[in-house]
Amino acid sequence: YDTLSSEVKVSAFSSNPKVLSNIYEGRNMAIKPVEIKKLASLSRLVVDDKTITDVTDRLSSVLALVDQLQSAQTESIDISRPFHIAQRLREDEITESNKIDELQATAPEIYNGFFAVPKMID
Repeated sequence: YDTLSSEVKVSAFSSNPKVLSNIYEGRNMAIKPVEIKKLASLSRLVVDDKTITDVTDRLSSVLALVDQLQSAQTESIDISRPFHIAQRLREDEITESNKIDELQATAPEIYNGFFAVPKMID
């Protein structure tokens, strides 16, 4: 399965973000109306030309923002978490009373202390 662009072939089931970032690194990400039409076709959606144009413009804006974010210099940023700082935690206190009997009183059926619901999947 290949996604959208004929210029860049990417497995639709790729779960490795590093692979995707390497493929797109240094490239100007843009989406074309023909790619939106292909997505609509694969999704079995009927989409008119105006919607295709609107979606193309909006997705191109998002991809332009992604391009901009990818070009940001992040090498000097420390991404470690501040675990050395003491965290303020609240006391573990019970703040509400147990209302299970009151809530279950309106249920049509209770089974072993739980709400019984109809089986939906065989």
